[in-house]
Amino acid sequence: MTGMTFLKISGEEIPVKKDDYSLTYTDVEASSTGTTEAGTNHVDMIREGVPEVSVTLTVTRTWLQKLRLFKRAGVLDCEYYDAETGGLKPWKARMVDFTSKVADSSKADGAVWEVGFTLEDMETDV
Repeated sequence: MTGMTFLKISGEEIPVKKDDYSLTYTDVEASSTGTTEAGTNHVDMIREGVPEVSVTLTVTRTWLQKLRLFKRAGVLDCEYYDAETGGLKPWKARMVDFTSKVADSSKADGAVWEVGFTLEDMETDV
């Protein structure tokens, strides 16, 4: 693949283009976060900036099969493009919300598929 690398899973570069890739950072707050009886708001932050990567791309049947294997693998060794650092950042994640549908079945070597999935954080360090 030429150009920028946005995502690797188990060392394999996923053919993701910039419009296929979305990175969200969320904060994890403790259940004790809220408002006191005196009306003071407080936040007990457990983790700040937890990444979540969403991907939608068009792939061949071969890539569909590879991605399904990643889905079944559980916790994955990933590298995602981190806008904060401007490079790839190692990360443990799991694949969820996997979808696939035929995009074009007229190809001689099989269908082209539209695939979508989300990578959720599985880091154990807090």
